[in-house]
Amino acid sequence: MGKKGVWVGISFAIIFYLAIFVLRLGWFVVPIFAIGLGLSLLFSFRLYGKSSLLGTAVAYAVFTSLIWVIFVDQKHTHTFLMTWNSGKESNQFKEREVILEFADFPGYQDGHYSNELYDYLSSRSKDKIEVVFEITSDFGCMRGYHIKRVGDLETFKSAWGYSRVVGEGDPKHSPWPSRWWCP
Repeated sequence: MGKKGVWVGISFAIIFYLAIFVLRLGWFVVPIFAIGLGLSLLFSFRLYGKSSLLGTAVAYAVFTSLIWVIFVDQKHTHTFLMTWNSGKESNQFKEREVILEFADFPGYQDGHYSNELYDYLSSRSKDKIEVVFEITSDFGCMRGYHIKRVGDLETFKSAWGYSRVVGEGDPKHSPWPSRWWCP
């Protein structure tokens, strides 16, 4: 196994992960990984000959897998204090609209059309409630989120949901901060 080819495989794995991440290639990941492997093998063969091919292929596969496991599709939870109010009573979903707004981030809202959520929140005497979100991120950049729990309510049916920023929502003061390297 050519040790010189190992660095070629690792280098190409990093380069192609960066391309996938920066360009947001979505479902094109598999062909991009295959192209990365092919190019790393070609580059390694030209530089070091046939003896480097196995080391390059193994290094590329191992390092690509390692990056995926460590940095992609990471999930964590975060709890926010939110206020709630009801929106439209009549809508195409025939469900009550519930608008949750982040207490510490005015203008940032998460809405749901759910009679079940409305009934639960209406039965409480407080207008503020803790909401637990599960956040999915890739390379430290948020890809998406969903509600895991509202108060003591762990599941509820929702006909539809949305997120929005209204009025005074300040993008510099958001519940979902963006890091400098995120596209």
